[in-house]
Amino acid sequence: MKIFLNQTKLFFVATFLFISTMVSAQYTAVPDSNFESALFNLGLDDISGDGQVPTAQIEGVTNLNVNDKNIADLTGIEDFLALVDLSFRDNAVTSIDLS
Repeated sequence: MKIFLNQTKLFFVATFLFISTMVSAQYTAVPDSNFESALFNLGLDDISGDGQVPTAQIEGVTNLNVNDKNIADLTGIEDFLALVDLSFRDNAVTSIDLS
């Protein structure tokens, strides 16, 4: 009986830690696969191709150069809170919301 209780306690502790980790991890949607790929190649994304990047990895970025990457949509740029210099020449972006 004692072993069963210890296993049950361990299960609940492990479940709590897993859920806590999942809740605290925030992601920014990056629907343009070319934009996400560029961010991944710059070391700002943890999993290439999942349509999102960890917000903690981008919110402190001050300079971003994604020139000539065939990007059409810069959705997600709004979470680059410290961004001072953005270069995205020679892409297919037709509009950008920097508010």
